[in-house]
Amino acid sequence: MALKILEMKDGISLNYGNLLRVTNDLEDKRLRYAVRCVTQTASANGLDDGRVMSITRTSGRDSFLLEVAPLSCDADAFGTGFKGAIVFLIDPVEPGKVSTCGMQELYKLTTSEIEVCKSVVEGCSNQQIADIRNVSSETIKTQIQSLFRKTNTANRSELIRRALSVNLPIDRT
Repeated sequence: MALKILEMKDGISLNYGNLLRVTNDLEDKRLRYAVRCVTQTASANGLDDGRVMSITRTSGRDSFLLEVAPLSCDADAFGTGFKGAIVFLIDPVEPGKVSTCGMQELYKLTTSEIEVCKSVVEGCSNQQIADIRNVSSETIKTQIQSLFRKTNTANRSELIRRALSVNLPIDRT
């Protein structure tokens, strides 16, 4: 998704040195300052635990949300050790997917229950879920009640909040 956002060149892109570049000069200076501050923290020379900022899009659509956080790794994953920053970029215009893998692991949900849970999180009605799964709406109702019981939730809103609270950053499916 980050590559897709960067390829759009809608306020943020990579320059010729493959460094992040923000079109708005003030926001670009804020980004560079944030990277410097969190890099110092990663090197044990600072106390900045991260920055969140919005990045104006040149298209006029809703701004991107960008988080810069310190990252250090003494292991060989980055060579001889890495001290720097990691940047997370969110496009609020693009609908995100909520991973339900955490729910399955935490609450020991069956394959059917996790599929129903995904559909509930995506906003489907019982009838829509029944149609998708080719089962009766009563079967879906029973599975949703089982989800509520296993996850200690009382309704769809609580189930969705629970799914969001254990949302893994990368879904296996």
